[in-house]
Amino acid sequence: MIEAYEVGSISLEESERERFLLGTKDYNSGIHSDARNYFERKVVEGFIDKIKKGEQDIPKYPQFRHMNLMFLETFDGIEKIKGGYGGLVFQSQNPKIPEVSVIEENSNKIHERIGKPFRMGVCVTGPYTLSLSFPKRTQYLDCYIFEEIGNALSKIVENNIFSNKYGRVEMIAVDEPSLGLPLADPKVGDPRLDYGSKGREILLKVYENIFHIAKSRNVKTIKHIHNSRIDIPWNIKSLDIIESDVDDSLYKLKRTKELLEEKDKFLKASIGKTKLLSPESKDVMEKRLVDIVNRFGEERVSYAGLECGLGDFPSPSPNYELEIKYLKMSADVIHSFKPL
Repeated sequence: MIEAYEVGSISLEESERERFLLGTKDYNSGIHSDARNYFERKVVEGFIDKIKKGEQDIPKYPQFRHMNLMFLETFDGIEKIKGGYGGLVFQSQNPKIPEVSVIEENSNKIHERIGKPFRMGVCVTGPYTLSLSFPKRTQYLDCYIFEEIGNALSKIVENNIFSNKYGRVEMIAVDEPSLGLPLADPKVGDPRLDYGSKGREILLKVYENIFHIAKSRNVKTIKHIHNSRIDIPWNIKSLDIIESDVDDSLYKLKRTKELLEEKDKFLKASIGKTKLLSPESKDVMEKRLVDIVNRFGEERVSYAGLECGLGDFPSPSPNYELEIKYLKMSADVIHSFKPL
């Protein structure tokens, strides 16, 4: 059975953003305030909305915050500079993701509201994507930054897996939207990712360490990318599932089927585009799901859902209620799917 799974990010009213971010800081600092109460309430309600209204089988914590900043701001040893960050990355000041902690603390309440134990996903922004926030180190093709960030992320993953009778973390996702994209010249990729390079060696080791932590806790692992030009995901032993954008060649190439079998990996079928002004129709999403399952076999397609998060959907005026509706539309397609 193919399950409905979503990437994580969702929009927040611009007028509420400052209050939410203040509440996050107060939560981390142990300060009781109206902003903290708002933060906790918004996280719990957003998570429940994804399950009850969006009908997601494995929802992520509602990622209202910027996917890069929410992790960069926890790292010791770095400083803001023009165009990004500088310095050496040490361990995270607080390896607990506050949204995950709030869901764990309220797991009994959530269980009561949804009427069953929940399974959730935890997303962390990957070391490669975060490394690009360090312009000078990127300019000089510093590959050791992958290791520094990876060590900090490993500690974050280790501290954000929980399981109790009301719910559990089912999946750890590493989001790498920048992996495989050109650094400057559109015709030239990042030489740190080339075969035989030190950067590639370090990055593979970092990914393996992050995912191994999850696997050792009986948690599934997934890698979110935006294009599959770089074959690094296929070479991570502890990685279970790969997902990419709707139009990526990952979902079209015969080689993908061969690699799924050879490497014993699985796909999350991306069936709905998110960089649009309005939701795609159920018919369009159903056709994509049928095509992917027919091409690769239902036994290799574990999950399906929208291609990316909904934090900016629809652009340029994000709409929370429409985003939840789009999740529900995708879930309807998945739950009614019957293989030919």
